[in-house]
Amino acid sequence: TSSSNNALSLAIHVTGGATSNVTGTLIYNVHIIDPGEQAIKINTGPGTYADDGRIECSRIELTNNGRPNIRNGCYTGGVDGHQAMGWVVRLNHIEGFWCDTGLSEHGVHFWTASRDTLVERNTIVNCARGIGFGLNDSGAERIYADDPYPSVGYIGHYDGIIRNNFIFADIGTRFDSGITLDQAHGAQVVHNTVVATSPPFNCIEWRWDNTDVTLLN
Repeated sequence: TSSSNNALSLAIHVTGGATSNVTGTLIYNVHIIDPGEQAIKINTGPGTYADDGRIECSRIELTNNGRPNIRNGCYTGGVDGHQAMGWVVRLNHIEGFWCDTGLSEHGVHFWTASRDTLVERNTIVNCARGIGFGLNDSGAERIYADDPYPSVGYIGHYDGIIRNNFIFADIGTRFDSGITLDQAHGAQVVHNTVVATSPPFNCIEWRWDNTDVTLLN
């Protein structure tokens, strides 16, 4: 499937339902070119959530033709998930999410208390930020019934795995970071490759007091 969207909008938007959670969304073999904002957005509904989805074998890109249409401080990115649990993002090619002015969202980003995300075997090329779990040191929260980390404080992302991804950047100072972990508690980050042709802010970075990750190889 191929779609082109130069409007100032999301290309694919998954949300919680009106009265119940939405589960099991499959986005497979989709080609998204030049979304006006985020290419794939995962949001909450009115007290409901979008959980246990998969984004696989797709190509998501922002080209030189679409980049001038981005506004609001480079409000764009590849996959952006809020308070979402159990998503799998694998075997995708994500490219070109950067702007001359402002900082783009990540190629793949789950935050505001998302949980158990698996991000694996993706190729991310020339994005200002590659993969992110969490963002700020505080923000919107989702309360989980099992409360996996009581008394820890604000958690931007619970657990999850980032593994076997390849991230490459040749966009000079527009590149900020390859993998970012912000208030990411319990994440495993293993067997990833980040290559930048000029110094970034950091290839892999972690920050804030409640970040507790396993970072190997």
